[in-house]
Amino acid sequence: MPIPMRGRSDSLPCLNRMEQGDCMSGHTFGYKPGTAVAITRTACRWMSRLLKLDGATPFSNEFIQQLDPQYRFVWRTGNREIPLCFRTGHGRLLWRAKTFLTEEPLMLEWIGGFTRSDIFLDIGANVGTYTVPAAFLAGTVYACELDPMNVSILQENLFLNGVLDTVIIFPFPCGAEKSVERIYYRDFSKGDALQSVGRESPFDTRKGKSYTARQLVLPIDAVIGEFGLQQPNKIKIDVDGNERIVLGGARDTLMKAEEVYMECSDDEDSRWAVDCLRELGFAEGLRQDVANVPGAYNAVFRRTQQPSG
Repeated sequence: MPIPMRGRSDSLPCLNRMEQGDCMSGHTFGYKPGTAVAITRTACRWMSRLLKLDGATPFSNEFIQQLDPQYRFVWRTGNREIPLCFRTGHGRLLWRAKTFLTEEPLMLEWIGGFTRSDIFLDIGANVGTYTVPAAFLAGTVYACELDPMNVSILQENLFLNGVLDTVIIFPFPCGAEKSVERIYYRDFSKGDALQSVGRESPFDTRKGKSYTARQLVLPIDAVIGEFGLQQPNKIKIDVDGNERIVLGGARDTLMKAEEVYMECSDDEDSRWAVDCLRELGFAEGLRQDVANVPGAYNAVFRRTQQPSG
C-alpha cells in the first residue's frame, strides 16, 4: 500500500547515508576517524603483530576463519517484528548496521508499507542495508550495486538473513547504454560509497586508497526487457551524482513504476533527475531534508499522472 503523502518535515535528524561522517560541517563527504578510533586502531595493529595474525601461518588463518562478525537487532514495522543480521568486521559496515533504525526513517516507513505484490528495484544497494529488510516484505527485489566489494557483502547479508531466493543481484553499474566505462572509486574499502561512472565524483570527498577500474555498464531497461523480469513498481535511486546516466537507461522502467524514492542534492544532475521524474508523471510527496547539507533531501515521488510524451 502506498505510504500517505504528507508535507515536508524539517525537524528530523540527518538522513543522508552517502558516507559515515557526511553530516559534519564543511560538507566534505567521507569519514574522518577521531582520536579514540585512531588509538584503538593502533592498539589493534600492535596486538595483531604480537600474535602474528597476518594470514601467513596456519594459526593466524585458523584464528581469522573463526571470526564471524555480525550485528543483530529487531526492526519493528507496523505489527511485525523482523530480526535482521548484517555482516560487520569493518568500521563502516558496523556503522551502517548500527544506524539502520535512525539514519533514514523515511526509507523505513516507505519500505514498511511493502507487500508481497510489490516488485522493488534498489538502485545503489551498497551492502544491502535496505535490500535485506525489503526482501522480507516485497515479492521480488532487484539489487543493483556496481562495487564488487560491496556485492560480496550484499550476498553475505542476503544469506545471513535467509532471503537469497527473493533477491536478484545486478552486479554492475547502471548506465544510459551498454558500454565499458571507467569507474572512479573513492576508497578500496568495504561498504564504501560515492563511486562515479565515467568521471571523477562531483562531490568534495575525502579520498583513501582511491583507484579506477573499467567495468561493463548496462541500462536497467535492457536488463529487465532482455531477461523477461517482472516490472518494478517501487524504485529506490541512490547513486551519488550518477543520476543522469542511470535514469537515461531506465526511462521505460520508470514510466511503469508507481513510486520512486530518491536521494537528492543541490547539483545539476540531481536537479535534472527531479525534473525527469516530474516529466514522467511523478510528484514529490513525503520529504525529509538532510541536516547540515544545504539543498540535500530524501523524497518519495508518487505517480499522479501518465508520462508526458
